[in-house]
Amino acid sequence: MIRIEKRVLIRRWRDDPSAPLTRRDDPPRERDHQRSRLYAAETVLATVSRRRIETIPDLQNYVDELCGEQWFQRRWGSHHLVVRDGRGRRRAGAIGNIIRMPRHARFEWVVLHEVAHTLTPAPLAWHGSYFANVYRELVRLRLGKAVAHELEVSFRVHRIAHTLRC
Repeated sequence: MIRIEKRVLIRRWRDDPSAPLTRRDDPPRERDHQRSRLYAAETVLATVSRRRIETIPDLQNYVDELCGEQWFQRRWGSHHLVVRDGRGRRRAGAIGNIIRMPRHARFEWVVLHEVAHTLTPAPLAWHGSYFANVYRELVRLRLGKAVAHELEVSFRVHRIAHTLRC
C-alpha cells in the first residue's frame, strides 16, 4: 500500500514539477547519509562566524537582502522566503519557503544553512552533495572566501561530498 502511494506521488510530481508541494505530497528524498558528519563539519563556522541576528524582522531583512542579491538571483532565481519565530523548537528548520529560527540558533551561518535547505530540490537528500555545495557557495558569497575555505577544509576532513558532478 505504501509503495503504491509513493509511486503515485512521484508520478504526480513528475507530471507537474512547478505545482507547490505540501509536506505530504513531497516525493521521497534520497537517503540523508551525511547529516551528522555535515553538522560536525559546520561547527568550524561557530568559531569563525559569531554574528548573531537577534530579532525576526532583522532575520527577515537579512534573508530578503540575500535573496535580492544579483548573484543569488542569477544562480537560483527569485525566491520569497518567510522567517518565523521558532518557539517550541529545539533546532532551526526550513520547510518549503518557511524558515523557523529559535532564539539560540540565530547566527548568520545557521540562517545560511536553512536558506540552503530551501534551495535544495525535493528528491535530493536534505544534507547531500547538492545541499553542501549550495551551503558552501552561500558561505563564500556572504561570509567571505576565507570562511568558505575553512568550511571546505572541514568538509574534506569529515568526508562531506560537496561537489556537483554532471
